[in-house]
Amino acid sequence: MDALTLLLNRRSASRLTTPAPQGDELQNILAAGMRAPDHGALRPWHFIVMQGEGLNRFSQLLEKAAKEGNLGPEVEEKARNAPFRAPLIITVIAKTQAHP
Repeated sequence: MDALTLLLNRRSASRLTTPAPQGDELQNILAAGMRAPDHGALRPWHFIVMQGEGLNRFSQLLEKAAKEGNLGPEVEEKARNAPFRAPLIITVIAKTQAHP
């Protein structure tokens, strides 16, 4: 199956189960992410892999943000529970910078 067919037919799952990708599987996912176009070799992306205690800390952070935004108890609960829909979360952060 070619990449375009995979992308056009992909589906999101509301919950993912264990086991999470580990070892070579996880390294392949990260290596594929680093293959994004990078004109100028700026390497603006950073990956954060969260699992275990990292998911707990992320949950607390999301709940705090919902509380500080006065979004209400329902949104606070949803924010608190969101990280636990998967055993592992890969966050991609882009640090943009000017390039002549």
